[in-house]
Amino acid sequence: MLNFRSRIALVALTATAGVVPNAKADILAFISRTVPSVGGAGPFITLPLNDTNATFLPFTTTQANQKVAITFNAECKVQDGGYVTVVINVDGKPTDPKSGNNFAFCSTNSGNTAEPIAVVRQAFTTVTTVGSHQAAVTATGVNGPAHWQLDDTSLLVQN
Repeated sequence: MLNFRSRIALVALTATAGVVPNAKADILAFISRTVPSVGGAGPFITLPLNDTNATFLPFTTTQANQKVAITFNAECKVQDGGYVTVVINVDGKPTDPKSGNNFAFCSTNSGNTAEPIAVVRQAFTTVTTVGSHQAAVTATGVNGPAHWQLDDTSLLVQN
């Protein structure tokens, strides 16, 4: 027969064992760029993802309905008001959270000067088919920035 403390410990162990999954994230693809990408207000532009201007990152899924996490990292700065928004796409479709231009990746600081900051955007999607896919990143300025720059970028796809 278990004493009171042993029963409490067993209940706690059972509860946590059912809640804590085995966490494992395999890297499916990675790409980086050291050359700045620049833009302004207007339509979304597809960002180059490496120094030879590749605009997509290929990756492969091995099962149907595979969940992937995608992380975009950049040094970002904006001049003259507004903010930069980025959208991460897989096979031409926006990932979650779907935000359009309603996601401030970075903005002009309170003094309206362009000070670079390191920023990360993470997105998720379920890829329904097995095989080859493409991740891409688009960006635009919102609320009137005359100039924005994303430098030292990286894009990582994990399952």
